[in-house]
Amino acid sequence: MTGRYVLGKVDYNGNGRRTCEAAITWELTEDGRFSMQAEIWNNRHTDIYMGGQCVDQVAAYAPHDKKARRMVAVWERWHLNDMKAGTLAQEQYLREHPVTAVYPESHYEKASEALTAAGLNPDNGYKYGSAWLREELPADVLAEIRSWA
Repeated sequence: MTGRYVLGKVDYNGNGRRTCEAAITWELTEDGRFSMQAEIWNNRHTDIYMGGQCVDQVAAYAPHDKKARRMVAVWERWHLNDMKAGTLAQEQYLREHPVTAVYPESHYEKASEALTAAGLNPDNGYKYGSAWLREELPADVLAEIRSWA
């Protein structure tokens, strides 16, 4: 299942004219993999000015749109739910204790160090980042995503 939510035309170029379409698109596969992206199109709809993992930036053009704000929250939490670097406990710890890395620092190394210091690396024998793990979408989130179509 794929879907597209059009936020409307926005003044992306800052010239006082709302000529650029802003939209959020998503996919939910039969096996439960969720992904989302966003884009802002040029006025002829032949190319994008901005696109990809910028859902929050695109949604910011519609600050009063409750559905768009909720989509951002779902994207932040569940995007690529089949490509998690950590176990549930590791991911939860990193959400509660975020690490930041500025290039050339490695986010992975900082996250691994933080988890090791917290006694969560390894977690039940699993070393953070050694494989892609899947986190199933809860039934209410699945139903919500399906309702967007």
